[in-house]
Amino acid sequence: MRTFKLLAMILLIGIIAVSCKKETGPAGATGATGATGTANVIYSPWTGFDAALWKPTINEYGRTIRFYPAVANDLTQNIIDQGTVMVYAKFVGIPTPMALPITVYDVGNKYIGFRLEPDTINIAYYDLDDTNDPGTFSGTASENAYRYIIIPGGTPSKSPAKNSEISSEQLKAMSYKQVCSHFNIPE
Repeated sequence: MRTFKLLAMILLIGIIAVSCKKETGPAGATGATGATGTANVIYSPWTGFDAALWKPTINEYGRTIRFYPAVANDLTQNIIDQGTVMVYAKFVGIPTPMALPITVYDVGNKYIGFRLEPDTINIAYYDLDDTNDPGTFSGTASENAYRYIIIPGGTPSKSPAKNSEISSEQLKAMSYKQVCSHFNIPE
């Protein structure tokens, strides 16, 4: 009798387990496709130069140089060592942003480049023709402004259209518009 009760209980549990089904409702509506992201790319807004932030002149290799410290909190030593950092500037009277370093001729023969350190992009400014103080300049987000784009290292960029790797050198050779288009960065 005991065996019969045990078999009956096992049979009852089996019937209950088999008869319980997971109910599945109809599939929900498909959501809208989001915009293509920029992966790990970091970019700043356009920022006007503030005349008060220019550092005093220093003499370096016979040149009188001024530096403008552009704060870049996401810039790490690892990115400096393995990533790509591009800095662009736009100026009154010049229709498109330009990749630094550049030589600006309309205000004299001036060089504008940059140096990197963690958390700061130091924009260098000096006169190529003499050793005098190059002066400073200021601006707004729409004129006399800078912007940086940081691409952390470790993974080569892939072009969505061609699925081909793009090197740091190739990125630096691209125009500002091409870089923004490639990474879906608003201009």
